[in-house]
Amino acid sequence: MDIIKRIRLAGLIMLIGMVAGIFSVAPVIDSADYLKEAFRQSNQVIVAAIFQFTLSLTYMGFAVLIYPVIKKFSDSLSLGFLSFRILAVSVSIIGTILLLSLLTLSEVFVQNESPNTLDFEALGTILKSTRDTINHIFMVLLLCVGNIMLYIFFIKARLMFRWILIWGIIISPKI
Repeated sequence: MDIIKRIRLAGLIMLIGMVAGIFSVAPVIDSADYLKEAFRQSNQVIVAAIFQFTLSLTYMGFAVLIYPVIKKFSDSLSLGFLSFRILAVSVSIIGTILLLSLLTLSEVFVQNESPNTLDFEALGTILKSTRDTINHIFMVLLLCVGNIMLYIFFIKARLMFRWILIWGIIISPKI
């Protein structure tokens, strides 16, 4: 596949990723009564999990498409970018599994006749905070490091305006 087709397909994958990111949110998980509500609104949680997994695939698809283009300019940048994307996808999939685990916990909580509420709340808090830490800290950091490598490639290859790329490098860690 030639470079232009790769870049166009990578752009399309980025757009799909943006849409998937919007629908990967499950507000019911962040509600105060999530132990009861997640099971009652299980479709919302399942749809969010599907879109979060789709988002993971777009992260990987973008990296796989761009990797050969970057490799022509720098082996180390291409390998670093791909490696950090693989790590980010792995972490994202763990976040998806934790989301589905919260749904299972909610189901058991609702179906149990006399649940020990404190045990369920403690486990739910652990699952939620772990998922939030994975999705909002580790995955973002991994994506930022990989993106900085991508921006450095763009600077070296002179494929974009330098000021835009420097702005991206400065802003990435702050997001």
